[in-house]
Amino acid sequence: MLSITGVEEMQELAEKFTEISIAVKSTEVLINTEGKHGLIADYSDSFALPYFSSPRVPDLPQISDTVLVELIEGQFQDSIASFLIIDCRYPYEYNGGHIRTAVNVHTAQDFNHVFFDTGKVEHIKNGRNIIIFYCEYSLERGPAMFRRLRDADRVKHKLQYPMLQYPEMYLLSGGYKKFFNNHANMCSPPNYVEMTNEKYGSWSECRQERAVSFCDKRRNSEPIPSKTDSGNQVSPLPETPRHFHFQSSSLTDLCYDSRQSDSSFYHPRFMAIQSAHSVMQFNHVH
Repeated sequence: MLSITGVEEMQELAEKFTEISIAVKSTEVLINTEGKHGLIADYSDSFALPYFSSPRVPDLPQISDTVLVELIEGQFQDSIASFLIIDCRYPYEYNGGHIRTAVNVHTAQDFNHVFFDTGKVEHIKNGRNIIIFYCEYSLERGPAMFRRLRDADRVKHKLQYPMLQYPEMYLLSGGYKKFFNNHANMCSPPNYVEMTNEKYGSWSECRQERAVSFCDKRRNSEPIPSKTDSGNQVSPLPETPRHFHFQSSSLTDLCYDSRQSDSSFYHPRFMAIQSAHSVMQFNHVH
């Protein structure tokens, strides 16, 4: 028979479990409004970088362009072992100018090669390996790729929850446009090609190519330029929960099904990609 003290302890544990369950169901990025760090997506530690949320993308942790520059320059070497910067724009935008060391992920093949092909990504064991995503404004394509990876990672480790291969990921606030305006010297080449500049490529063809490669049944998960928006802003799309389906035990047969929902949406250094069979290395922080 339990003592009164034992019952109270069990009640306290039950209350804590309920609080944790509610937090997990609502979001995996626990952003404290007072500015203190929440927990990364496997709940193993707090975020290494100073981050914030925004009304347009409230579910993803974001970092400023200044913080990214500090990361590239090695100012977080005491807490971060390596980092990988992912450019989620279309290839012609990336080729026209991108953040130094960034890797372009456009299709499902790129996605699987960079993130999940055995031996393609080399982590530093027992170190913090983080990923930063961005697109032109970091409002649509960057967040979509962030969520794709988180969902795929959750599926891969569904029997080892909350384990993740990539528990700490961030979104670059303001995207490439803001970063280029403030740090053109950190871009290679130091240039900015807008998505709507069809002199360099067709956004509609690239959008279709990406949608087909991810088996995207919505076919509208990428931005469409809007004439009513100011400047070259893209029209916002409804933020619908999305989920991956895998056709085999590997992650190469990747299909994207928006009909199912998942609440698991939740932080010298140059990248060398020698070939499609080379080892993809994170930028080591020295």
